[in-house]
Amino acid sequence: MIKEVNKSTEIITEQGLTKALDKVFKILPSLISILIGFTTIAYLIGWIQAKSYFTGFNASWIVSELSSFDILTFSWLSLSQLMFFIYLGITDLMVNKNRYKTTFFILKHGWYFIIIIYVANLLLANSQLTILKNIIGNMSLPLLFTVYAAASFELLLINLQKNEFKWELLNIYVIYGIVLFGFYLLPTQIGKENSQRDSDFNKTKLNKIFLKNDNRDNLRLLKSNGDLFYILELDSIKHTPKIKVVDYNEVKFVE
Repeated sequence: MIKEVNKSTEIITEQGLTKALDKVFKILPSLISILIGFTTIAYLIGWIQAKSYFTGFNASWIVSELSSFDILTFSWLSLSQLMFFIYLGITDLMVNKNRYKTTFFILKHGWYFIIIIYVANLLLANSQLTILKNIIGNMSLPLLFTVYAAASFELLLINLQKNEFKWELLNIYVIYGIVLFGFYLLPTQIGKENSQRDSDFNKTKLNKIFLKNDNRDNLRLLKSNGDLFYILELDSIKHTPKIKVVDYNEVKFVE
């Protein structure tokens, strides 16, 4: 009796494994497609953020010399921030029947908040009110861009619950909101903020670099590419830093 039970259990286990493998192979093409799509979006966001970052140093040409991995690393902050708010919105839609009202409110009135904050950011560009500038430029704008893009994605999901996807006005509008605010304005703003920070002698997070024939302590390593080192020459006055390209043989050490 025990032998028959063991034999039956073994047969069921083998059948279960076979079915499980069959299901895996069936969904594998979809998983690969999702992975390719996600990687493509990450690359696009990373390229836009890297372009914005290096443009702040008048060195946008460096982007063309970056590897695919380098570009993907630029996307992690924008992408993780965007995915976090999308996750919050989706989970809230599942448990809160009135969540769609919040989504509609964000999409209807979000433009006004974005325009007000954007104009305020421009007016404060040359101001000495550092804390206020950081709150508006470094926090408020990226947050508003993220929330608006996430709300656009939520509305797309709400619309797709009842209808199949069609290139109608509503779907075009929400896709435009996702692409413009999530894939372009958000990484552009974050790249710009990071370049402004790293242009500041007192705030930069770039590593110090010392050359064999130059003992100055205002040199920062912007990027290395093989045997070449791209160096920023910072000063206490907030000018656009000069870019200097040196060979690794000229480098003493990096701190």
